[in-house]
Amino acid sequence: MTEQYDRDEDLIQEQTQGALSRSVSLVGARVSTWVLAFIMTVIMPRYLGADGFGRFYTALSLTGVMSILVEFGLDSLVAREVARRKEEAGRYLLGAGIIKVVLWVVASIILGIVVRVIGYPAETQIATLILAISVLFTAIATLLIAILQANDRMRWIAVSTMLEKIIYVVFGVAVLVMGKGVIAIAVVTLVSLVAATVLDFWWFSRLSEGNSLRLGSKSVDVKELFIRALPFFSVLFFGAIYFRLDVVFLSLLASEKAVGIYGAAYRLFQTTYILPEAFLFSFFPLFSRLSPSKGGGLEVAAQKSFDILMLIGLPLAAGTCVLSRELIGTLYGAKEYADSIMIMQVLAVAIALMYANGVFVQLLIATDRQKRLAVTAGVAAALNVASNLVLISVFGALGAAMATVLTELLVIVMNFSFLPPELRRRLRFGATVRIALSAAAMAGVLLLSKGLAKTLIPGVPGFFVLLALVVAGIATYFAAVLVLRAVPADDWAMIRSAIKNLRTS
Repeated sequence: MTEQYDRDEDLIQEQTQGALSRSVSLVGARVSTWVLAFIMTVIMPRYLGADGFGRFYTALSLTGVMSILVEFGLDSLVAREVARRKEEAGRYLLGAGIIKVVLWVVASIILGIVVRVIGYPAETQIATLILAISVLFTAIATLLIAILQANDRMRWIAVSTMLEKIIYVVFGVAVLVMGKGVIAIAVVTLVSLVAATVLDFWWFSRLSEGNSLRLGSKSVDVKELFIRALPFFSVLFFGAIYFRLDVVFLSLLASEKAVGIYGAAYRLFQTTYILPEAFLFSFFPLFSRLSPSKGGGLEVAAQKSFDILMLIGLPLAAGTCVLSRELIGTLYGAKEYADSIMIMQVLAVAIALMYANGVFVQLLIATDRQKRLAVTAGVAAALNVASNLVLISVFGALGAAMATVLTELLVIVMNFSFLPPELRRRLRFGATVRIALSAAAMAGVLLLSKGLAKTLIPGVPGFFVLLALVVAGIATYFAAVLVLRAVPADDWAMIRSAIKNLRTS
């Protein structure tokens, strides 16, 4: 019995190691695409100005809400079920694809009515129409990616993402330099998504060669699939309220300039989630396959994923908060976007919360607790709407950031309470406390270094000061992690092995 348990534990350790290796590969690709996307994040507000960027960000947010209806939570359902039963991929692709196309038609009609009734400027309406077309291609692409994810084809996914971002940045920068505006950027967005979708179809055709993944391999019960996806849709719908409607409220209660000020900080905030998104994307199939087992494998994988994400998220939150002035001033210009600094400082608090909550969300879905996740999303949406209405009226764009933090605090508490009891009891937070102390030490050094930099090197360009501060912060943080032994020895061994496997693969 003991030998069997040891073999099972070794197998779980090996599977966790494999997921971590794939996540390192995907993270590397995502960081590359993040750099490309970051170029547009910096350049776009400068070339479009706060008003122009506000119009584009409004169109992007409107179609983001639309995409929730079109996606309908089908991607998570498909990824989980195909991870457990790979032979049913063809059935899920066809059934979910039919549902998404029908929902896109319905959502497009609703969106067209909304933009007309609200009376957005013509440029905003045209950009919204173009981005609405891109939603259809995104919906098909994400469905194909869900099947690739379930089959652990992370590198294929990374290549598609790279292609999309390269096209988006190269042509996006070109049209901005040429003096084109919001509509041209919307067209570039559409073109990049069409190219990525075509490549995703090709990946799927490679995956289906010689096995039973073809579209006609199983009968399709669209009604059953639709009903099973309803809890996932509820999560996405309520999530869209507290992730997207802040911009809509700002556009109605404030000005387009306020939307641009908030959007500049929020785009930076969004880029910080690339790392945990890639990490959990690789771990989710493993969570789904381990969830039915009783051997404690899910608890092991959950603990390691949580510790690693805290190792990244806590210092990132602390560093972003301390260096917000330098970040905004260097990237956007401190004069026009001065009000974005405090918004960024408030949103930095939500970074660590989102990193931790990302693990809880994936665990709830993997353990078939999506209905409880929907309850969390519904309560959070109600709080977010109320807090946005009150706080935006009083504090403007800063109030929207405050509402985001309040919502994330509620979400993390509720989601943790909804985890399976055994999983909740076995999660340990000792490493998290030591990591938090290391991040606090880093923040203290950064505050001191900022003061010295102003005194000792007053004439140095802001970019080089920011770069020096980042390097000093990273060095201080890892020194503190080592001194406090914040990371267990077996986790260090796993991380080193994952990087070694990546180099030799």
